[in-house]
Amino acid sequence: MEDSGNLSGVKSPAVDALINHMTSAKTKAELLPACRALERVISHSHLLIPQWTAGTHRIVYNSWRVAKSDTMPPYAQGESWAIDTWWAK
Repeated sequence: MEDSGNLSGVKSPAVDALINHMTSAKTKAELLPACRALERVISHSHLLIPQWTAGTHRIVYNSWRVAKSDTMPPYAQGESWAIDTWWAK
């Protein structure tokens, strides 16, 4: 969908259903389970979620699925370092 804010290009019926459930939730008790389920779906996917307003790089990964080198080069950009040098186990 144009101008949807879906910058990562996620195409998933599960993600769509969970977001619809989150946006239609009337109580915190309805919202939190949908948020937790969305987190589980996203954590089992390979996605880059932009965070332009943060002054730091935060990279989340499953250590049982992805391996990385022990040290990050001093002037590396976080996203490109992760994408270019990490590998699947």
